[in-house]
Amino acid sequence: MKTHIFTLCSGVLLFLGCAQKEIVFTQEKLCQAPIASIILQNIVKKEGNATISQGEFKDYVLEVINTTNCLEIVTEAQENTYALNVTYDLKINNTIDKQILSSENTHTLNAQVTLSISNDKQIRQEVGQSSIEVKDKEILGLGGKDKISRKDEINALKNSLLLALKSFISTLQSN
Repeated sequence: MKTHIFTLCSGVLLFLGCAQKEIVFTQEKLCQAPIASIILQNIVKKEGNATISQGEFKDYVLEVINTTNCLEIVTEAQENTYALNVTYDLKINNTIDKQILSSENTHTLNAQVTLSISNDKQIRQEVGQSSIEVKDKEILGLGGKDKISRKDEINALKNSLLLALKSFISTLQSN
């Protein structure tokens, strides 16, 4: 009987220890050369669960924009320069489904980045959204350690930003 309990507990611990999440953000160049210039004016953090400061997010915005190789960031307005205002928001929802011997926790991160882009001729708004869901299961009180990490927040925000930028860039390329 003790061997069966030991085997069962070992199997549960092995199963719970092997389940890990990895969310990776990757980005490649989208253009051979810049097709427009922008001035980054404002970054606004909406009320939500974001642990990323506006200053830190500004660094990510500049990184993602530069990596696309489609937009040149300038400090002074030139002809046809776009003004860029960025708003970002993170919301985290947690739900628990309890059973008799186990419970399942679901952690959902929703990230949204809104770009307000304008120049003398037009005003545009592009929105990018990303969602990450992490599930973990506790059996007899063991396991259940997966949560939304800060790295997940950063990757979700970068992905949302990239989606909004891609939409804007495709509009520029089609004109």
